Amino acid sequence: ALALASSEPIESHLASSLLHLMSESSLDRRVLRARRLLEQHPSHEGALVRVAREAGLSRAHFFKLFREQVGVTPTVFANTVRLDAALDRIVLSNDPVTSISHRLGFSCQSVFTRFFTAHMGMAPRDYRRALRTVGLPPLQASHV
Repeated sequence: ALALASSEPIESHLASSLLHLMSESSLDRRVLRARRLLEQHPSHEGALVRVAREAGLSRAHFFKLFREQVGVTPTVFANTVRLDAALDRIVLSNDPVTSISHRLGFSCQSVFTRFFTAHMGMAPRDYRRALRTVGLPPLQASHV
């Protein structure tokens, strides 16, 4: 489930390039649908299994197809989207970390903090504090 931190690491070069990796016309419609669902709803728990089922594919076949076409597993892609959404919310809002973790579908704040720390090298609060120390104030963004 997406609510749990994955053991699959997000490689640093992937985090910035995955979201717009391939042209949409070159992707299988089922993979494209899954990618769009994950981009639009990073907290949607069970999205991958549901999309696989609706496409008439087993979870294993869907994961294989996704990896062949996108270059990473659906889990790594989902984690990349979630990390990107977390960074936006930490940087662009004053929302408490607890609220951010809840909105992104993590089972609890400690799971979110472990996930964020594993990928960013510091806890979400420390990341926000470091940005503010160097003079990057939060922006109130309604889209985040």
